[in-house]
Amino acid sequence: MPDVTLPIKDKIAIIFDFDETLAPPTHLNMLKKTGIDGEERETFVKQLLDQKWEKVLARAYSWIKYSQNANPKITRQMFQSVGEELELYNGVDTLFDRLRSFCPYDSIDLEFYLLTAGFVEVPQATSIADEFKKIWGGAYAFNEQDELVFIKNIITHEEKREYIQQLAKGIGTDGPNLPDSTHQHVDQKDMYVPFTQIIYVGDGSSDRPAFSLLHEKGGFAIGLAKDNSAAWKENDKLKKNQKVDNLLKVDYTQGSELMQCLQLAIECITKRILLRKVGKS
Repeated sequence: MPDVTLPIKDKIAIIFDFDETLAPPTHLNMLKKTGIDGEERETFVKQLLDQKWEKVLARAYSWIKYSQNANPKITRQMFQSVGEELELYNGVDTLFDRLRSFCPYDSIDLEFYLLTAGFVEVPQATSIADEFKKIWGGAYAFNEQDELVFIKNIITHEEKREYIQQLAKGIGTDGPNLPDSTHQHVDQKDMYVPFTQIIYVGDGSSDRPAFSLLHEKGGFAIGLAKDNSAAWKENDKLKKNQKVDNLLKVDYTQGSELMQCLQLAIECITKRILLRKVGKS
């Protein structure tokens, strides 16, 4: 009898955004660390945006511009110390072990990824950095004195889609100029992890391209809402494919609604994998 069943992939990938998903906005800590006036910086960034700058580049360039005139300069160590001192959201420190407990089958791998339009220097220095198989984000360039001088690369909001596609296909996930080969076709049997076995967790507008991809491909998209969050106030303007499976309060403590949803998503994928294994041994 020909094999007409879908391939079995013993893998679940959970992808997290960082700022306002796992931790408060890190730029606030950086402002305190550098002594830069927050309103003054926002005015400068707005001027760049009015000149049609890309938002991620504008915000990154603001640090470089201020560092050029600062004494002492902004350094790699400042970003790293922000990460080391960062207070993560409640429950994040024990989050990953609890998520693993939701999938108690040794044959199924649960992998964690971090995908941010921010810069990796901060999350790479946090206490949870080792939990992630990959941390994807922009990166700064520093001189021999470790002073901030330029931008190595960025991830725009739209490019988050590309990274998720590359992860699913298992191609182009290493190297300095990612993502590459985005449109390369990969047969379902050769996928690294099917889209239907990917869970994405993010907090708002920067994550909408990722939400839409997972919506289109049958994965899970979980949105996070904060008090007075501007990101979700205009829900009626969201495109249908940008909507999420659920929108929940940021709370990673045991038994929270967010943890219940993550558990259900993991269990749903796990049962689908087990279903496909029936009669295959």
